[in-house]
Amino acid sequence: MAAHGDGRTADQYVNRITIDPDNANRVWVSYSGFALNRIWTTTDGGTTWNNIHSNLPAITVHDLKRHPAQPNWLYAATANG
Repeated sequence: MAAHGDGRTADQYVNRITIDPDNANRVWVSYSGFALNRIWTTTDGGTTWNNIHSNLPAITVHDLKRHPAQPNWLYAATANG
């Protein structure tokens, strides 16, 4: 299994790209697979990325939604609910 420099592996695929409706430079990406490093975010249009998958188990993240009234709240639809 090949590894990327950020801890992801080659068997992980993008499941969802979510763009902040109020700031197009803020983007979240979720990945498939059963490991850590499933949710990444950028606030500079993709120049730099940060892993924010800190409190979730090592499972697939199917979808991401930003709360409409709370811009810092993110909902993650995972393989186990």
